Amino acid sequence: MQHPQTVQELIDKINIERNIWQGLLEQIDPEKMHDSGVSGEWSLKDVIAHITWHEIEMVNMVQNHVMKGSDLWELITDERNAIIHEENREKSLEQVLNESNQIHQQLMDLLPTLSDEDLINSEHFDGMPPDWQPWTILADNTYEHYQHHIADLKRWIRKMGQ
Repeated sequence: MQHPQTVQELIDKINIERNIWQGLLEQIDPEKMHDSGVSGEWSLKDVIAHITWHEIEMVNMVQNHVMKGSDLWELITDERNAIIHEENREKSLEQVLNESNQIHQQLMDLLPTLSDEDLINSEHFDGMPPDWQPWTILADNTYEHYQHHIADLKRWIRKMGQ
């Protein structure tokens, strides 16, 4: 998939994948959202909380034009994901869904504040390594992240016979 050339293309890509994600979520009985096995041992509730954590990080990046996020980024992926899981484990499904929707909307409201140049120029974000392109960070933590977990969710739906 070609990378977004403009902020509007980025927004469009995020909207497409989010709509697919939401469409799949709407097919699932809320009681089943607690069942494990969607992504490894994680439930759908766990995956939603995981995606939300990444979008929170993108809200912070876009809002502050800074590449300083959570200290969890310093950990290897599996360790970071385990901590995110633990931090969200006790939240209710309603809390997780509400937070997901609120954070996603906040991110979508902030993205138009970026310029097209912001997507390709690391100098526009304090602390971003010069050989990075901001669009890749945004893609990894939004539409590409949805794509990854959409595949997981589709496999789980087929397995569950939904």
